[in-house]
Amino acid sequence: MYVFNRNAYAVLAAPLAMAALPVYVYIPKLYGDEFGLGLALTSVMLLLSRVVDTFQDPWLGRLTDYLHPRKYGWKWLIVVAALCLGLSFFALFNPPPLNQAGLILWLGVCLVITLPLIVPSISPIWPQVEFDDWMYLMEEGVLMNRSVMKKFGFRLGEVILFFRKTS
Repeated sequence: MYVFNRNAYAVLAAPLAMAALPVYVYIPKLYGDEFGLGLALTSVMLLLSRVVDTFQDPWLGRLTDYLHPRKYGWKWLIVVAALCLGLSFFALFNPPPLNQAGLILWLGVCLVITLPLIVPSISPIWPQVEFDDWMYLMEEGVLMNRSVMKKFGFRLGEVILFFRKTS
């Protein structure tokens, strides 16, 4: 994939990542102070929603792979995701009057719906790390392996390993 294409995909992911900022900044204050859940419990709910997301995200990736070749598959997915994101954002910041257990459940469900849609991790619009791996036979019994890692066209690191055959 060319650098321009990778950057074009990344540009689409940046606004989605910025949408997560109000969740992490305002939700602990809102639910912790205003609704009386406390900062510790609210933080645990944020953590648990990310743990659920690690299991949920591959299934969402499979859904996007399934819908991609279908007629209107992407359009349908974008409309449904946008509706879910809008409704869950509204519900997250405007909970109904509930007791503490109901409020914890409300927060958890809203976070599980909201965060996978706005925090890109494994998705078709968020490019993965690119590896460029070369092996060179230096001399008899010595092999050099050079790996370069890049993301968004920028070099993240390089590893060089030497292997020597001993008899």
